[in-house]
Amino acid sequence: MYVYDTLLDCLESGDLTEGEHTLSIHGVNIDAEVYVFPDDVHYTESPILGSETPDQRMLILIYNGNLTIDEGVVVTPQTRKRGMAIYVKGDCNVFGTISMTARGAKAAGQDVYLYKGKSGRYEFIPEMGEQGGASVKTQYIPEIPTVNGRPGFNATFRRSTGGGGSGGAMHAGFIPPHIATSGSGSAGTSYSGGTGGGGAYNAKAKDGAPNGGAGGDASYGFERTSSSGGAGNPGGARNSNRGEAGENGTGGLLIFIVKNQLFIDINAVIESNGSKGGSIGGAGGSSGGGSINIICYALPTNNGTIHALGGAKAGNGGAGGNGSVSISLIEDNFYFVSQQTGNDGNDGLTPQAALATIAGAIQKIRGTESSETLVYVAPGIYNERLVVSEGTGEPFRSNFVFFGDTDCLFFSGHNKGQVLIIDQGDEVASINLVEINSFLLGFLEFRNFSLSGNNCDYAIYKNTLGQVIIDNCHITGHNGVYGVDAYNSTIFARNYAANKSNLYNCVVIGGVNSVYDSASSGSKLNNSLVFVPDVGVHTNQRTRNSLVYGAKTAYLSDTNTGYSSAICCKDGFGGGSTGTGNRYSCVETGVTTKQTESPLALFDVKIKPIAVDESMFLPKYELDYEDFKYNAPSIKLKGRSQYKIKASVQKGSFIKSLWIKSYNTNPELMPYIIVKFAGKDRIKEAICSVNWELLSICFDSAFDGVAELVLVTQDPNPESYTLFSDIY
Repeated sequence: MYVYDTLLDCLESGDLTEGEHTLSIHGVNIDAEVYVFPDDVHYTESPILGSETPDQRMLILIYNGNLTIDEGVVVTPQTRKRGMAIYVKGDCNVFGTISMTARGAKAAGQDVYLYKGKSGRYEFIPEMGEQGGASVKTQYIPEIPTVNGRPGFNATFRRSTGGGGSGGAMHAGFIPPHIATSGSGSAGTSYSGGTGGGGAYNAKAKDGAPNGGAGGDASYGFERTSSSGGAGNPGGARNSNRGEAGENGTGGLLIFIVKNQLFIDINAVIESNGSKGGSIGGAGGSSGGGSINIICYALPTNNGTIHALGGAKAGNGGAGGNGSVSISLIEDNFYFVSQQTGNDGNDGLTPQAALATIAGAIQKIRGTESSETLVYVAPGIYNERLVVSEGTGEPFRSNFVFFGDTDCLFFSGHNKGQVLIIDQGDEVASINLVEINSFLLGFLEFRNFSLSGNNCDYAIYKNTLGQVIIDNCHITGHNGVYGVDAYNSTIFARNYAANKSNLYNCVVIGGVNSVYDSASSGSKLNNSLVFVPDVGVHTNQRTRNSLVYGAKTAYLSDTNTGYSSAICCKDGFGGGSTGTGNRYSCVETGVTTKQTESPLALFDVKIKPIAVDESMFLPKYELDYEDFKYNAPSIKLKGRSQYKIKASVQKGSFIKSLWIKSYNTNPELMPYIIVKFAGKDRIKEAICSVNWELLSICFDSAFDGVAELVLVTQDPNPESYTLFSDIY
């Protein structure tokens, strides 16, 4: 076994030999088939690459010399693979096509760690991609004979895949009416875009299978009806002798690394697209696009086409969600800013020659082509507005991390303290404290900052493509954040605290709506605490493992899924024309007494949120905010313990996944999970390991209901404990 921190470390080591190997990359075991080409390679015709075995391994191609791909040549695996990684040590000239279109693997996803930036942030492909489109249905209503399937979600997270579209639904007007219910699209994984749901005609179709599996089969209503299958591996079946089968294939994972010069010709194509569902009658959903990751050591010349498109809409079926395209340079830049000692006339390349303002640093980094640019900011009060816009200058192509150096790690002799960005105090409300209008090819991150935008509209406002991240920040303002991904932060606002934003492990207080988003894309709320005197949550997306305390209601549409959350509102769940939302493992309580304390008195205001009365919905355990897989906190059970969780079961397939690791545990006394449902106990044992291990529970159910999950640790050793993280 080859053990490395990242895939790039493994490839650069020169240790890999041709053959089948297991690579341990950042603790994740990835099976791979490796082919090594010792000399220059010039493809004048399409090669046959990889074994004939589908879905089992990643295909790794190592070219020790130069690589040239002629026009008309297609470089692609001969069957589905868990990604194709191309590593070129010399120059690479692409005149033809490199493709993972319809080559996504039928396999569970894994986090694939590509490389580690100088900021300490890993670049990786997440094991889970975007969600699939939800099922639709119709019955005999003359005005509505057909309903379009919903598209899969486009990639919003860096390097993720797109979701599969749901099937469309049609009816024939029989009396009594027959309800046509299409199949939903599945979520993408690191190795595959999501699969498409089956189309429906007067009956219920099948969902697209998870983990890059089969497209959903069409429904069979009557002999004369027509419906089509969703795209997948393989495509879903059509309805009897009518309709169309869904196309085979999903977008796959492509990793393309070039050490020297990369040239992409105007006629060249680099792609990883999804496939189309069947288009006749109740049409099938299309599959999601894949993930393309191009990593260079020198600035590439790109005149060609690079895309990871979801399968196009077929008939009334939903289109597949678009995947992601990421281009990175392995070269890091550093700049330094100090309000105490800096001068904007300096070059900013060392702490001794620091710039004076953050705005000055933004001008310096414009047009930077490196993989990651870090701007270290010394403690102080920065009385300035920050605008990141295209303007007339160079675009922002790199990943940018503004790091608040509160402990003066780089600024010896400076006074430690907070790094505060504050408005002038006389700005009009329509101006934002930090505004991002420039298209971002990478991401822009603020870490360890305090921002006070009380006299501005928003403290941070992003109105462009690309990802903006805040991590370990404290935000106050008239409005908080718009269009960002917030981690481990506190946000206080008189109006909207978080608008069109994703929140992870945050404390949020808003005056009108704490978490608001009426758009179909929705906002995600994970492991967070929300307090508001009005509407706690108003969103079309997922609320998971969170406590929402609102004086009025939590408004969730029917596309929303609330998982393992406590909703403490006077009116409970609200709803409108789109419905009241789905609640999985939620505790819903009414608030009948007037809240007299200030919101700030409810909890200790720190960067790391502290939940209110955690025992009300997660009793008999400890919370661990330091050791978790993806989202804090994890559940910690010591010695011989158990904890029970309620989980909704819907007719069809029940799937529950979580991450587990154990310390000081006897291998013969492994932790396990009991699933109690319909009079049966299903037991699933975990693996005793100090590394995170994924455990999934699956079974089929003929009806809806509620299951009880019992997390059990059985080693009586008081030093033994087990952590349970990200219980989906």
